[in-house]
Amino acid sequence: MPEGAISQDLENISKFRTYAAANLEHWYRYANGTRGREVKNGDLRLVIGCDKASSWAVASLSESNHSNIIQLRAASKDSTLQVPTYSWDFTGPFVTRVSPIQEKGSIPKDMSQCLFVRTMNLKLNPQEWKRVTEELQVSQASQLFTSIKVQKPFEY
Repeated sequence: MPEGAISQDLENISKFRTYAAANLEHWYRYANGTRGREVKNGDLRLVIGCDKASSWAVASLSESNHSNIIQLRAASKDSTLQVPTYSWDFTGPFVTRVSPIQEKGSIPKDMSQCLFVRTMNLKLNPQEWKRVTEELQVSQASQLFTSIKVQKPFEY
């Protein structure tokens, strides 16, 4: 992150916690019932913060080898400009990703690259979860049976 990053977090998280508690059962019913997903208890999350940058780079190795030298750095192209320009230099046998892909001479304009998110993990208590999943199973089974067309029995 050669130009740094910004952190953004919700204020008044307690209001979101209260709202989530009042609606969580409905959200799980919607995800698993209406949308037909297989969301497990605790899979729903509410994003409450993030870190953003104008550009970033990452490198990864497929195997651990301490003899490999890895270098990933933003090299300055022209220090006389008010807004720094740079290019990413890579050295080593690894996979890299850079974003955004910059055209020659272009400069990232804003902090639109989301690098990390902070979440509030939402989970029903075990009794509520059991009740919701059982009710959804009964509802889905009844919908399945009503959608099957009864054919006329075979006559000899």
